[in-house]
Amino acid sequence: MGEPQPVITIELNQQLTPITLRAPLRMLKGKRLVFEGEASGPSRRLLVKTFSSIRHLAREIDGLDLLSSNDIECPTVIFSGQANDLTGFEKFGFRDHQNIHVLVLEFYPDAENFRTVWHKHITDEYRIHLFTLLFTLIGRQHQAGITQNDLHLGNFLISDDRLISIDGDAIVYNKHLSLESCYEQLGIILSQAYPHFDSMLEKLLPAYFNTRNLPADKQAEKSIFQARAANREVIKRSKIKKSLRNSTDFKVEKTFSRHVFINRNFLTEAFDNDLAQLQTSDLTHEWDRDGNRYRAFYYRWPGFFAKNDARQQWQDAQVLMADGKEIPPPAALVILTFGPFQRGGYYIEVIQS
Repeated sequence: MGEPQPVITIELNQQLTPITLRAPLRMLKGKRLVFEGEASGPSRRLLVKTFSSIRHLAREIDGLDLLSSNDIECPTVIFSGQANDLTGFEKFGFRDHQNIHVLVLEFYPDAENFRTVWHKHITDEYRIHLFTLLFTLIGRQHQAGITQNDLHLGNFLISDDRLISIDGDAIVYNKHLSLESCYEQLGIILSQAYPHFDSMLEKLLPAYFNTRNLPADKQAEKSIFQARAANREVIKRSKIKKSLRNSTDFKVEKTFSRHVFINRNFLTEAFDNDLAQLQTSDLTHEWDRDGNRYRAFYYRWPGFFAKNDARQQWQDAQVLMADGKEIPPPAALVILTFGPFQRGGYYIEVIQS
C-alpha cells in the first residue's frame, strides 16, 4: 500500500510524454493490464493497455479495426508500440518488465463500464433497458459477422444510451456465422445477469431480431438458455479462482504469517492496516472505516485435513454474489499461516455502507 504508481514514457506528437497509470481497470497478471492513465503537460486522460506479447497487441489492434470498419463505436488508437521507459511494472508479474508492449487509446470521461453500472443499485426496468441496448449492439456485430470469444459485460462502456466496445482481443470474423453460434453468444451474455432476470429474454429477443431483420425463431430461447446454464457454472468456478489470486476485482498479498485477499472495491491503505490489527482473541469484531462498517469473523484452525472455514465462507460468498443474492458483501479474507501451514483465519464482510 502507498506504493508509487507505475509510469510509462511514450512518444506523442514527437515528444516524449510520461503517462502515470492509475489503479488497474482490468488485470491478467503477467499478460495484460488495462489502466486509466494521465499524460503530463497538458493533462490528458487516456486508456492504456499493456501486453507481454506483441502478438496480443497486434490482435487487439486488428479487433478494434474490424469493429470500427463495421461502424461499431470503439476507442481511437493514439499510440501502439514499445514504451521508451517503464517504471514500477515489476509488481505486475511480467517476466520481462522492460519489454512490455503498449496500446494507448482514447478515454471516455463521461462513460462508465457496463458491468459496473449493472451491479449498481438500479431499477429492474433500467437493467432490462441496459440489456436491450446490449442485445441490439451484439445483433449489429453478428450481422457484420463479428463475434467475441471472450464476451463479457466488462467489454463495453455506456454513456447515456450509447454503447462503446473497448475490447479488441478475441474478435473473430466469420462471413457465414451460424444462428446457433450467435445464440450461444447471447446465452453467454445472459448468464452474466442475475438468475432472476432470465425471464427478461422474451423482452430482449425482439431487439436482437429486429436489428438483424430476422424473423422470430422458436428455437432461440432453448439454445440461449442451454448456453446460459453452462456458462453460469463456468462463471461461478472462475469467480472463486479469481478471488484467490491477483485479478481485476481482488488484490492478494502473501507473507510467511498471513495470506490476505481483498476485494478491490474496499481496498484502501487504512483498511489494509485494520486487517493487520485483527486479534485472534476476538471471535467477532466490528469497526468503521471509509464510510463502511465491517464485521470480521474469526475461524480457528480446523486441523490438518479439514477445510479452512474462513476460506470456505469466502468462496461460498463469491458464488452467492454471482447469483445476485442479497448478502453482506465479502470485503476480505485473512488466512493466518506458518509458512505452508494454515492456522485459522478471518472472514470480513461489509454490514453497512
